[in-house]
Amino acid sequence: MDHRNAHHPSNLQRAFTLIELLVVIAIIALLTGILLPSLGQAREAALTLKCKVNMRSIDFAMNLYREDHRGWGGESKNYGARFDLNGLRFDTEDQFAYWGVFYDEYINDAFEVWEDPKFQLMDPYPYWGTDIDFIYETQRYQSYGINGLRTSTNDNSDPVARYGLWRNAAKEIEGRGGVIVRSNASYLRPLSQLRRPNDMIVFQDAFEHQMETGNDALDGLTQYDSNYGGLEDYWEDAYFRHNDDSHTMFADGHIEEFNRKEVTDDGNEDLRYYYSGDPQDQLRLEGRDPNP
Repeated sequence: MDHRNAHHPSNLQRAFTLIELLVVIAIIALLTGILLPSLGQAREAALTLKCKVNMRSIDFAMNLYREDHRGWGGESKNYGARFDLNGLRFDTEDQFAYWGVFYDEYINDAFEVWEDPKFQLMDPYPYWGTDIDFIYETQRYQSYGINGLRTSTNDNSDPVARYGLWRNAAKEIEGRGGVIVRSNASYLRPLSQLRRPNDMIVFQDAFEHQMETGNDALDGLTQYDSNYGGLEDYWEDAYFRHNDDSHTMFADGHIEEFNRKEVTDDGNEDLRYYYSGDPQDQLRLEGRDPNP
């Protein structure tokens, strides 16, 4: 008997049933639901790491600058621009320059180091009313704010003058006709002059380019709460941009994270110590009476 043309069940093509397809789809959906949060967490971890690498690079550049300037850091800059409206770069003498311009050459003008990967927008001063695209394209390279708490005197009775990050010193500039003009300017104090470098915030995730504290740093967050050009809707997110954490670089080179819940919406006045270095503020932070 010739069996060559006989049909066997094993030769038949079997189609998926509707139930089998639904099971496969359900398995794929389940795996997607399991994997997506992990992928999101991995992405956030990568962005957090990039921010911290940026901060360490900036800290390294600041220390190189100090080595070339007898331990002193750059002069204070209370504005947040790198470029003028024609796209030309500001230098260290421009009043509107970002504080980071002093350190650019020590990282080979690698602007990307100054761009936090979670950056959205910084305070647009001095370019209020300017096209938002221009602000974004220029401000993306100045996304970290510096501790700007300082005093107008060098009076040692003033705790900020005595313990703070900044110290006033004479500045000489050449005026008209070659005349040398002397004036006072604030400079980052040498690390050797800081009481406790491990407790002093130098720069951090922020919305302000230079924070004088009280209403624009972690010890107080109220400056943009209302009637400030619409910025009140999201400015705190610039401080707590990494999973509700604010990354802060301390003078000794370590990074800490302050969570939004720890700080609260209006700030945490006990955290002033990390900006002032004042022993009295330290006692308040530690829950001890500064005036026993």
